[in-house]
Amino acid sequence: MSSSTSEYDAVASDEKDKLDHASTTATTDLDTKVPDTPEIVPPDGGYGWVVTAAAFFAIFCSYGFLNSFGVYAEYYKNSAFPTTPSAVITLIGVLQVAFVSLAAPLASWLADCLNINLVVAVGGIIMCLGMVIASFASQIWMLLVFQGAMVGLGASMLVTLAITAPAQWFTTKRGLASGIAFAGNGFGGVAFSPIIRKLITAVGIGWAARISGILVAVIAVVSSLGIRRLFPPPPRGKVIDVAKFKDIRMIMFGLYSIFIWLDIGVAG
Repeated sequence: MSSSTSEYDAVASDEKDKLDHASTTATTDLDTKVPDTPEIVPPDGGYGWVVTAAAFFAIFCSYGFLNSFGVYAEYYKNSAFPTTPSAVITLIGVLQVAFVSLAAPLASWLADCLNINLVVAVGGIIMCLGMVIASFASQIWMLLVFQGAMVGLGASMLVTLAITAPAQWFTTKRGLASGIAFAGNGFGGVAFSPIIRKLITAVGIGWAARISGILVAVIAVVSSLGIRRLFPPPPRGKVIDVAKFKDIRMIMFGLYSIFIWLDIGVAG
């Protein structure tokens, strides 16, 4: 009887030692676990103002430049393509603005995959190439493709990223920073229009388009140096998430955008 009791005690003692060892190991693993990455807090200023200034000039040379299309349209209607319907010439400007929105998912996806500075700089170069190629256009379809779609594609790579960048750096001043950045839209239109008009008078439509395109590229590349992300990009996903189009808010916004740009096209 005593022998059986001794064997039972030995087994119980052995099991207790195993449980103590497992408990000690678990405690050690918890103690040595790598702590979570600290939460990133926007500085609400600091380098955020540099990002805001860079975003201002990125929008200045993209959306602002698109606002000056009326100067080109006037020349095309009166001199270069006088027999072309006004609606067709207006379509060039409509394509520019349309591609800013249509290419926005692509621009965001590229920024997540690549460096945001690189995407902004490449956007300016694409705008420049579009204007340079359009400067040799002898038919209206070439303007639709290059000054319309291609320039709009490049502008989307600037506008999409420049609008969202400042907001990451601010909390209480987020509205002010975003407003300053988007003000580049109006300032760009006011600045580019008289410059392009004088260039057309001085050197002709071809060189006016080339010089304005180069000017856009220079401003875009310089502004790309100051744009930074505060938060790391999200995990890479699809370029276009089809499921989003089932959201009634997305559908309503899309319909609103279509009617807005149709109204602008008719007014033009």
